[in-house]
Amino acid sequence: MTVFKTLSHLSRVLILCCGLLLAGCASVAGYQNLLQSWVGSTELRLLANWGVPTSIVNEGPVKLLTYFKQEGVYVTGYYGGWAHPLFCTTTFTVNNGVVVNAQFRGNECVD
Repeated sequence: MTVFKTLSHLSRVLILCCGLLLAGCASVAGYQNLLQSWVGSTELRLLANWGVPTSIVNEGPVKLLTYFKQEGVYVTGYYGGWAHPLFCTTTFTVNNGVVVNAQFRGNECVD
């Protein structure tokens, strides 16, 4: 702990950012794995676990079930900075009652 106290403020910020970046990569990969584990499951099982989707689009036997979450904002910049929303949009493609695809986008898609 004494070594951390002797580092300059900039060094501490850089170490923290690197740690968060590495943790974020692992978490996104974990989220991707989580989503892929749903491929082959039934729509009923998905709904029982994920709840009611934010939106449902019907295209014949295919449904797009989309879940949206927003977790607040993070601020970048040393003085003042800019606020960026933290969000994740996850879409499951269901064909004839079976999940056939799962995809996501956003900066808060973590497991």
